[in-house]
Amino acid sequence: MNNALALAASVACGTGKNLISKKGGEAFRGVKNSSAVNLVTSIIAVAITAIFAISSSGKLAVAVSAEVFALAAAFAVFTFSAQACFIRATECGEVSAASLLYAYGFLLPTIFGTIFYREKIGALRIVGIVLVVASAFISNAGGKKADDETNPERGKKPRAEFIAFAVAASLSSGGVGVVQKVFRCSAFSDYSELFLILAFSFLAVLSSATFAICVIGEKIRRGNLPESRYNDDKNADRQKNTAKIGYFLVCSSVLGVFVGVANNLNLYLSGALKSAVTFPVTNGGTIALSAVGSALFFREKLGLKRIAGIALGIIAIVLIALGG
Repeated sequence: MNNALALAASVACGTGKNLISKKGGEAFRGVKNSSAVNLVTSIIAVAITAIFAISSSGKLAVAVSAEVFALAAAFAVFTFSAQACFIRATECGEVSAASLLYAYGFLLPTIFGTIFYREKIGALRIVGIVLVVASAFISNAGGKKADDETNPERGKKPRAEFIAFAVAASLSSGGVGVVQKVFRCSAFSDYSELFLILAFSFLAVLSSATFAICVIGEKIRRGNLPESRYNDDKNADRQKNTAKIGYFLVCSSVLGVFVGVANNLNLYLSGALKSAVTFPVTNGGTIALSAVGSALFFREKLGLKRIAGIALGIIAIVLIALGG
């Protein structure tokens, strides 16, 4: 597989994932809805990974190993934690600030690869990584602080709570990259498809359990309502859910395709390239391209800050590529 094409495809899939998530809007928000989304995307991602396996070797290579199971479970936990913590952070703080901290998650696997696998970075790549950080900051800083008018509770909770969840989301996101790197450098790196199928299966189980807990919690809360109020809410919810279920399934399925392809490519790249290349380029490129995509498809104004952020991101990718 051509590494440059794989990087470009990964950035494109990451951008598609961001745009579809934005398009999903309210249907994807909240712990219950996001758990349902994760369940659908995980199932689709398993199917996409199976297609990758069959198209590359004609079969799925299988190895019974505690290490593969442990890393797959860690991948699922970090992915679940990143999404749950990010959602919680946006509920009690600014979306732009949460997105900024989340974007910095790529630094963890980049540093990890340098320290534990002694990957040389070089001056150009160091400058490129710094510019990726600056690009993320400029692209997210000064944006809309969130839909404060529709959610008056946002921003009123303790700042410490927001920081805790935002940092946890960023570290969890970085943890996914670390797990990918460790797996690709292990003795079982030839079983990439098996690893991802197990990981997304674990994620589907976690998402199902979380969704079930949310549904049970709602039933318990509604059980305390007067019968007339409960029936009114139930009928309103049924009509609302029926109208949105088709839209939800389509968006979730398309999102699952992007997630499945992106993770297969990222897992390959984490072993084929140095961490100082893979993670800054995929994250920086996705940030820049997502800003352009939002302007094209959602008519969001770029503004001077975002244009500067995109320019810095492009320069950063060029410098990292020139780093050798």
